[in-house]
Amino acid sequence: MQTVLARPNAASPQATMRPTTSLASPWPCATDASAQQIEAAKPHPRVTYRVARAEASGIDSGSMDVITVAQGLHWFDRPAFYAEARRVLRPTGVLAVWTYGIPRLNDVNLDRVMQAFYWETVGPYWPPERRYVEDGYRSIDFPFDELTGPSLSMRETWTLPQFIGYLRSWLPPGLEDMNPAAKAFIFVIEAVSQFARLISLSVRLFANILAGHLLLLFMGGGLAVLLGVAALGALTFPLAFFFFLLEVGLIATLQAFIFSTLTAIYLGGATAESH
Repeated sequence: MQTVLARPNAASPQATMRPTTSLASPWPCATDASAQQIEAAKPHPRVTYRVARAEASGIDSGSMDVITVAQGLHWFDRPAFYAEARRVLRPTGVLAVWTYGIPRLNDVNLDRVMQAFYWETVGPYWPPERRYVEDGYRSIDFPFDELTGPSLSMRETWTLPQFIGYLRSWLPPGLEDMNPAAKAFIFVIEAVSQFARLISLSVRLFANILAGHLLLLFMGGGLAVLLGVAALGALTFPLAFFFFLLEVGLIATLQAFIFSTLTAIYLGGATAESH
């Protein structure tokens, strides 16, 4: 999305619905490089829409009081856009930019799954510019005097289809035409994998502990009892004693270390801000 609203200049169409009346210029102008975005914008009698790149808006020089950019600055050719903003703005004009940030769900368990999906599953595939969204534009280059704005939050109640529609926007280009059933199948697999990982690692640790104790049981006399050969105990018992010492001296320590490490990973994943 490369949308800009000029008062009158560029922002996304949803940012143009409340034009102010206190500006010297009477008609806000919203521009976007995408004709489809402009066609999808909700018409407003006091907003003029046009198809234009943010870096070449075609707006008269020195004609705008405010330029706003909603969720788009990180995609711009910023040096070119900043030069265009300086050309279009009046001497006391303001360039206001913002980004939505990473959404959070009010259900802790669902939010944990979604955060893991965002940061771990699709995170490695985000373009580099996405990092500016993740830090709220704090690290983006902005060669103007910055004004301290109020702390804002946006809350929305979505139905499940609306939420799925939002997650679809995370799909990389080329997947929009994928069969809906295939998309749903992939999403379910990714969601289940977040829980299955915890279960699979726990089962693996339990299996290792159980295998070691079964070995001690059989070597300590269980095998001789099952086969009905008492003399076999004379051979297996020393082996059982050796494995017992190995269990206490080494294996138990390794299992405790692994268990502690996994516990720390699980707790860290559950409490980390990014998960």
